[in-house]
Amino acid sequence: MQADATDMETQVPGAASSSLTQFDNRESAEIDSFMGELNFCLGPSDSVLSGPSLLKDLNTATNKIVKNLLILNSPEDSEPAMRDALKIEADFDAQHSESPQYPAAKAYLSCVRQLAIEGCPAVETLDALSEVYKPAFRRVAGALSDFGCTITPGDDSAGRIRPVDKDICLSILDYAVPAREQEGTTPTRALNTLVNRVVRTVCVGSDEDLQALAREMESKHNKFMTKCFGKGSWQGTQEDMFYHALVNLVKNGLTDEGVPALSGAYLNSYQRLMGILVQEVGTRSTPASEMVLKSFLAWEREIRKELTEPAWKSRPSDLVGSWALNTSGWDGLTDLPVDSSAAGGGTTDGMVDLGLSDLVVSFRKDGTVQIPVEKGVGLQWRVEPGPTHLDTIYFEMIPAAPKVKASSKAGAGGATTLSYTGYVDRGARIEARFSKRFLKMTGRMTSVERGQERPSTRFAMRLVARGEGIGLLE
Repeated sequence: MQADATDMETQVPGAASSSLTQFDNRESAEIDSFMGELNFCLGPSDSVLSGPSLLKDLNTATNKIVKNLLILNSPEDSEPAMRDALKIEADFDAQHSESPQYPAAKAYLSCVRQLAIEGCPAVETLDALSEVYKPAFRRVAGALSDFGCTITPGDDSAGRIRPVDKDICLSILDYAVPAREQEGTTPTRALNTLVNRVVRTVCVGSDEDLQALAREMESKHNKFMTKCFGKGSWQGTQEDMFYHALVNLVKNGLTDEGVPALSGAYLNSYQRLMGILVQEVGTRSTPASEMVLKSFLAWEREIRKELTEPAWKSRPSDLVGSWALNTSGWDGLTDLPVDSSAAGGGTTDGMVDLGLSDLVVSFRKDGTVQIPVEKGVGLQWRVEPGPTHLDTIYFEMIPAAPKVKASSKAGAGGATTLSYTGYVDRGARIEARFSKRFLKMTGRMTSVERGQERPSTRFAMRLVARGEGIGLLE
């Protein structure tokens, strides 16, 4: 279900003649993950088991710059973030300047770095990129566009690309009087800027980024509230509780525990915030933050339990059939870390091969999952309604004893259960009942080993045959 970088239809203003400058916001939602990173430019041979490569380092540098733009973009001072972008490029240069692949990679990275300092490169510069890196830059532009960044080739008048805040808690006054005409800023505009920073950090930040933001928000709480509301007039207000709810979200992820009792407009704002995060975290590739993903999965399970009605069919007939599990190019899906002790000390990198490439999974009417016997044992599947337009499919399997790298001991990887949480568009399900088109599903997989649940990666599936039965694709 990965988007084809050549099938772009959304035209960037002022660039009608350029094939490269047709960016599509939707593409970034289909970018697969690689060890906590978005895949912008990885090669087909790059995987969690492959060794160091120029493309791996280039992809890491791209991720750092994209994160730099989205969560290190201080409105007061952009200089530190801009220096970081220059250092990222310099570090890549120092490591790979002697490589034959360097000139083309350098041209691409310079365009990405320019977004973080000067604005979008000119059309001619983008069109001069290697055919290998043109789709990579489109993916970067799509990922940034999803967070409100305007990418217009040749427009460097505003300098550094900046995300545009969503309206999460703006007031009528904020719309009535433009920000540039207001003296300073309104309390709701200040809170809206902060909550948008929280959204971006939760979606693309690592655990360390979240911890740093939580510490900053806690240390600046009194100063922020005093600046917006004056001395002694804000304690216990809805604005104060909203601020604490944001801190709790950054520290603990998507959980109801510790959230202050909000009401009125700020309750609506918090619900709007959660809706954005469900959409972003639930359908996007794996966040860099393990804490966010764990809390999301736990929170979502509880929400869906409350939403499930007695009349809801947990095993609907339109989803019974054979689903092709797409692991080709989805790095990390078939390789899971294990304790080195479980391998008898025979593995140095703690990686296992679960052998799940080209797998077809059969959902049966009785709620059981069937997979080829040599691949393992299928468990149960079910469907639950979602809080948005997405219905959620849960299924589990136990893979056959994995082969641990550098170890010949049978079953060295220990017992592992793979738990899949997939999302199917409800509208697409309804349409497919008439058109008989194949349904698609994307979602997340977690591994459970020795009772410990650990997020792993994203997966994609496609319904290839309706009705019961199983078999590999012809």
